[in-house]
Amino acid sequence: MRRNATGKGRAAALAVAFLLTTSALAQSAPYTWNGVGRVVAIGDVHGHYGQLLSLLEGTQIVTVDDAGTPRWSGGQAHLVLLGDLIDRGPADRAILDLTRALETQAAAAGGRVHVLLGNHEVMNLVANFQYVTRGGFAAFAENETPEERKRQLGKFRMSMASRGMGRRELNDTFSERYPPGYFARKRAFAAGGEYGDWLIEQPAVVKIDGRVFVHAGITREVATLGLEVINRRVQTSLRSFQVQAERLAPEAEWPVAHIDLRRAAKKVTQFDSRAPSRAIKAGEAILALEEGLPFSLRGPVWYRGSALENERIEERGLEAALEKLDATGFVVGHTPTGTGLITSRFRDRLHRIDVGMGYGRPGRALVIENGVVTSFDGTAKAFAEVTVEPPSGEGWPVGEEELTDEALEDFLLNARITSNEPADLGLPLSLLELRGEGRLLRALFGAGQETVEEAAAAGRRTPRRYENTIAAYRLDRLLGLGSVPVTVPRRVKGQRGLVQIWLENAWDQELLEEYLAWQLLEGLETEIAEAMAFSALIGVTERVPAGRMFLPESRRIVLADNSVAFPLEERLEPFLIEGCGPVSSGFLASLRSLERDELDAVFEGLLEAPAVDALLARRDALLTRCETADPDWSADAVRERLTRRRD
Repeated sequence: MRRNATGKGRAAALAVAFLLTTSALAQSAPYTWNGVGRVVAIGDVHGHYGQLLSLLEGTQIVTVDDAGTPRWSGGQAHLVLLGDLIDRGPADRAILDLTRALETQAAAAGGRVHVLLGNHEVMNLVANFQYVTRGGFAAFAENETPEERKRQLGKFRMSMASRGMGRRELNDTFSERYPPGYFARKRAFAAGGEYGDWLIEQPAVVKIDGRVFVHAGITREVATLGLEVINRRVQTSLRSFQVQAERLAPEAEWPVAHIDLRRAAKKVTQFDSRAPSRAIKAGEAILALEEGLPFSLRGPVWYRGSALENERIEERGLEAALEKLDATGFVVGHTPTGTGLITSRFRDRLHRIDVGMGYGRPGRALVIENGVVTSFDGTAKAFAEVTVEPPSGEGWPVGEEELTDEALEDFLLNARITSNEPADLGLPLSLLELRGEGRLLRALFGAGQETVEEAAAAGRRTPRRYENTIAAYRLDRLLGLGSVPVTVPRRVKGQRGLVQIWLENAWDQELLEEYLAWQLLEGLETEIAEAMAFSALIGVTERVPAGRMFLPESRRIVLADNSVAFPLEERLEPFLIEGCGPVSSGFLASLRSLERDELDAVFEGLLEAPAVDALLARRDALLTRCETADPDWSADAVRERLTRRRD
């Protein structure tokens, strides 16, 4: 048990440096192209040669000659293959050979083939063959001689001598682990190999006419590096990994595969006091490299956030990444779309083009011609508009709306917190993952407690307090509105604050406007009027955009951010400048029934007495104002009011 802390500390330091160190170097021209008239992008072919050929023919990138050989016919077009050409399917070697031939032919015609590294190319470059099919190995069997397999079998028997296995069992195990073609494939993808040397020169990211093409996605931290540094680091990390793997190989179980290297690296750096220093250094380097760009879950060949995450969470990061790269949009693969169609997210700033060919779905290609984006269906041989995804994303199922308020309160109070990460929503909040009773849901945690002086410095008379949001939830339920998400008080890491359920399927006001989805609010004039009246009642002076939402399934108006509320101002005018809308008689009856003793019991010390007094004074003014509904409450008028309040 030696060198544990030293080895792990050095590995961690190297990993952080590899992933996050910024650079002042400008983007390199070879990774940026402008003025390209036509781009065809295909994601995640996964060894399905027939699907790829159908897409290439249908988009007029290739024609097949009389001998059955595909040849470049795309002229000056650019073909972008977004990685994961290999694994899962049976014909990955044939796809690699076709791609290399098209590279040469396209260049001669003034076009270009961009082959981007995907996570499966990366895995094969480091001998991780867990997704290679029997056909994927068999394609290399011709490059293995019977003598080589016999020699490798002998070594395998020696390495397994202490396991007590019979000859037949040893032979069967060898054939299962290392089918015909295994060793030839390993050589072909290694340094100096036919495909290894070619693939490691390919970029992870390119930019064409302002759009960034990348296998999985790019976080704002990685975008800070710029295209040149991203590509150079991916390549350098992979080359370094291959070198260190050779140095560590004698300490690993034979024959060396990726999983054996990881096991050996941990062994020599943490447990083996007799390991030579050369092996220890190689092990430390491998553990560090596995946190770098080619292997990190937040690196360009693995990151799924922009493909799956709720747009309300991911949008700020995506915008920051685009700004860092001076780009207008992303095109990504890696994560199959739920519909099997090419889709767009973030108002066409991100296109997802992994349609699931690796799982047997029909192939599709993204075609960008003179700025117009369409989807080509390889089966129907037809072009269509790209499908727009709902902003909620496909990463999290909608489950919170199925529970009662009481059940959700109990869950938020008692569920185990499995993740706690900052939430980029314009407020000091973190996003929690909560697990309990067979459910996994998300919630927001906030512990904001402004002083009067801090509020004044921000230009407000009312401090931002987490207690206000809890009080707003309780008052909302007392009035029977159901417009404030379930909110409870809870300590998180010793800090007391609020925990509020995150509504996965909600549209916030900015999304409604930017997706031109205002028609979703038609028929909700009463609900909107009551939400605005409730805001005036609690004296809300401001809400972040994510705090004004709509739930399509339940047709609910949602008011999530109520942290700047319950001021000492008794007048209604600062909070309800417009006339009262068509609120229901039930809402007015609930307002009239509010009693001081009841409110004190509901708020349980969340609010001071003067704040409750002011609330009741605004209630009286609101009842007077709402005796006559404002006649101008059309959909256009509501939209104008909401937009004006946001500004």
